[in-house]
Amino acid sequence: MKGQKMGVERARLENEIKSSLINDMYKEMIDKSGIDKFLKDARRSIKKASVEKIKTSYDTLKKDLKLAPITGGKDEGTMSVLDTINGNKNDIPIFEIEDDEMEYKVKFPLIPFQKFYIATNICERIGNELYTIGGFFVLDHHDDYLHVMFYWSRTPSDGWAFSSFLHNKRGLLKHENKVKVDFNSGDLFGKHHEEHEEIIQMACDRFQNLMKKLIYKITKKEYTTYKKYTYGNYTEKKITFAYDVQTHKRHFWEDSGKFKIPLMSKEEIISKGYGIDELVLKDNQLRTNVPFKVIGEFRVGEVKKEEHKVYDMIEKRHFRQEEKLYKILRELFPNEYIKRHDRKELKGLELDFFVIKKRLAFEYDGEQHFDRKLCEEVFKSDFDALQKRDKRKDYLCRNKRITLIRIKYDEPLNKRYIKKKCKEFL
Repeated sequence: MKGQKMGVERARLENEIKSSLINDMYKEMIDKSGIDKFLKDARRSIKKASVEKIKTSYDTLKKDLKLAPITGGKDEGTMSVLDTINGNKNDIPIFEIEDDEMEYKVKFPLIPFQKFYIATNICERIGNELYTIGGFFVLDHHDDYLHVMFYWSRTPSDGWAFSSFLHNKRGLLKHENKVKVDFNSGDLFGKHHEEHEEIIQMACDRFQNLMKKLIYKITKKEYTTYKKYTYGNYTEKKITFAYDVQTHKRHFWEDSGKFKIPLMSKEEIISKGYGIDELVLKDNQLRTNVPFKVIGEFRVGEVKKEEHKVYDMIEKRHFRQEEKLYKILRELFPNEYIKRHDRKELKGLELDFFVIKKRLAFEYDGEQHFDRKLCEEVFKSDFDALQKRDKRKDYLCRNKRITLIRIKYDEPLNKRYIKKKCKEFL
């Protein structure tokens, strides 16, 4: 114990000496060039190293988690942040994103993980100081808030400090001094609370912009992979784009209410031979841990079973029939916007096709809507729940003055027949 205390004290003294030498060196440079030019050159130099700094951001965080109690003191606020990060640092998704000054036109975005890390390299001037932020450690704090912890440095001062804030998921900042738990920054600022507030505000603004940029890049398919850190190892993870894989991969969406599979535990899903996509983009919304099966196979890596050949055959036919119906509707309503798989109008329940201005919707009802055995044994869905959803959908459409036309799987699917069913709207 005595040797450990001596080691900590030695590290603290070495850090003070190093900081003093660095500050003396920077002071000479400032005296020669002036503060404005010095800070401008320093910021440019830091920005040049962004790519490498972002790649090593999480390793830097882990390193400074150990050094922070030595260099930044052991105040209650700092230790609370350090304990929180240490308790959540494994099995965490890492998104690497470079900071910029551009505006990204998206609603305030959310990465739907319970925790994740944004690796970045932010450098901003506040007054006559230059501040850098190396990354944001984010926890889902509440239904409405994210708990965002970040590590930063005041240059030319040496060493990192830790701070945190709560961020409203809708984009509103809630300062730390307004919440029950007070997260401080350690001893680096001392009594300079106003300066600290500027740091928090700057961090919040940059965090929000980074989140918008990240979602923008994902939706444009310009950001397709991320890293996962698990007990010392990094693995690359791919983001799945549902529309691109729908011809060969079937996802089981929890919010559709059609399937029991998404309600199973991860272990049970895997044991039954299904795969899991960790992050999926569907309808401009990110979903996590979505079960799937490859179309044409019942279980990943196993031989198909006869009953699931029936499932594949029905599913493919259903897809072809939906496409055929969509083509007919476009011919019948050439000047109307036809929305596919709309979930907004009925607050979660899906309409296959919705002609918005006409208040006209179409549903293609496959065999599973009428055959309990097929629904439960082959589609692995709850037949009673499916019937209940259909009735609920009919009721909501009537209530919202939407004409819902249902096309049964054994009805003719041609232009003349569909035109006859909706002739009053033509």
